[in-house]
Amino acid sequence: MAKVIRRNRKAKGRPEASSAPAKASLTRRGRLLAAIALAGAAVLSFSVQRLVFLDAGPHADHPSQHPRAEREPGRAFFSPADVNVPSMPESLAVETRQAAARLVEVYPDSADALSVAGRIYYAFGDEDAAERTWEACLKMDPGCADAWHAMGEAAWERGDYREAADRLTRAARIDPELESRGAFLLADSLVNIGEAERAVRVLQRTRGPTGPTIDEELLLGQALMQLGEHEPAQNHFEQVLARESDSAQAHFGLSTVYARLGEPDKSQKHQEAYVRLKMQRVEEGRRHRAQSRDRDIADVRPLAGRCFLSAGKVHALHGDAREAERYWRRALELAPQSPQPRTLLRMLYVQQGRHEEALAIAKSGDLSPQPADPER
Repeated sequence: MAKVIRRNRKAKGRPEASSAPAKASLTRRGRLLAAIALAGAAVLSFSVQRLVFLDAGPHADHPSQHPRAEREPGRAFFSPADVNVPSMPESLAVETRQAAARLVEVYPDSADALSVAGRIYYAFGDEDAAERTWEACLKMDPGCADAWHAMGEAAWERGDYREAADRLTRAARIDPELESRGAFLLADSLVNIGEAERAVRVLQRTRGPTGPTIDEELLLGQALMQLGEHEPAQNHFEQVLARESDSAQAHFGLSTVYARLGEPDKSQKHQEAYVRLKMQRVEEGRRHRAQSRDRDIADVRPLAGRCFLSAGKVHALHGDAREAERYWRRALELAPQSPQPRTLLRMLYVQQGRHEEALAIAKSGDLSPQPADPER
């Protein structure tokens, strides 16, 4: 353990007694590694990615495709139980959890490391470890917006909407950019706890330059219907059908709106369309579950690759080039078509003067596994 602590201190640019030139060199190296890590995409985000990745079908990756009226009380649109996740080789699941555990062990005082470790645990199903890690992160640094956001996503996924709204709101107060990233989840949570007016404000405030997405349009319709504003709600549902004529949720919404507006014929028309589309979806779901039984490791490789990519970034941010390289190489092995690990490795090799390897990595995805440092 003492050796790990000493290495961690060096990684943070605080080496033990050493010469000034060595210290300066280490500091420069740390800054360069941090720049490389930050040059890539953001660390693993949106814990529901594991579900998004494993589901299939048009728009099946978005939670709003599960109509509110069909859900059991207190259940999220999209939860682990809703997805027939194929059995993955235990070795890959263990490997990703080990990457998370290593982050916790080596960087116990780093909020970034703990937040990412929690996301990795969560992505591969260890929800208890994820919650413990995020809680430890927030106990150490209550201002870690990403940990609040991750816990909000997890609360939404299990149907704890009040907790989700609180956590997502906390995250957005610390980092306003996160409100846009989590706008749908926050608004959906607010609708579920009876705060439709606030949900509408969130969606209007975070609306993109091209207007609301189909999913946001649906949620706006549902929120306005809850507020008793039936004609504006009708407009949002009709906008959805203009963009996606087979939206079961929009037909269900219009059936309810027209019933409340005293137009039974129109209500019945949309109710029949909803039932027909719902039956189609049920049948498609049966076929999808049958096909999922035949899936193999290829289904989870890209998700594992993103986990290793994020773990490598954390090591790089803390100055550990060897561990960063090892995890980025593993990420590229699992997702050879992904440009991110290739870009990060190339930048690392250029920084280290390994120009031939930098050229090779730019041209080829053939990588041999890199063993862990036996001294670690």
